[in-house]
Amino acid sequence: MRIQSLIIDVFETARNRKITYRDFFKAFMSIYGVPARFETDVSFITNRLLSLAHAVDTAVESLDLMVNRVRELEGKGYVLLVVDCIGLPELYEIYTYVAEAVNPLSITVEAYINGKAMTYRFKYAFGEGTMLEVAKRLGASIHRYIDKTVHRDLGDPVEPDTLVELAKSRLKPLADDIARDALNSRAAIIVADHGYDVGCRNGKCYLEHGEAIKLAKISPLIIMKSKK
Repeated sequence: MRIQSLIIDVFETARNRKITYRDFFKAFMSIYGVPARFETDVSFITNRLLSLAHAVDTAVESLDLMVNRVRELEGKGYVLLVVDCIGLPELYEIYTYVAEAVNPLSITVEAYINGKAMTYRFKYAFGEGTMLEVAKRLGASIHRYIDKTVHRDLGDPVEPDTLVELAKSRLKPLADDIARDALNSRAAIIVADHGYDVGCRNGKCYLEHGEAIKLAKISPLIIMKSKK
């Protein structure tokens, strides 16, 4: 619950101050030691993100609790979406999109821990061999584009500013698509296997998960209701 509370605190603080996806992504990068120039003062976010990173670092694996939670919610009228990888910036984008489209009370973010930040831990927790099988078991649609884009377009070292712009142009639209897809239903659940971290070498940065694990361990479950 502490991790969940920290996430909501970060998101609501950033949303109320109208922090853009770009600056949120920069704040996210900064906790990995990447210097960044911001359009607005985001020190209040970076401090909260550091607290969140510490809480995640000391948290124990809890995918079994996520499985139980999903089973608890099954059959209650929710449309399910299974997503391969939702990074914290995309989670913020989805949260903000829904909060602005409906209201903040229409979306709840629950956070579980995937200790290795790898897909195999998630699918095995559900007793399946592939993400597609997990989706079929839950009667869910599946979104794989974020993970593919992270590895294909943002997995090679580039200048920090370039990484920011790549994330904004490639990942933000995918998060918006997921939010719109969920809002097309009266009530929806979005569940993801892991997030990603920022890696750097020789002054250049890239996205990864499963190596120097930090916030990539967050496996989010988003519950949302529209006005329909």
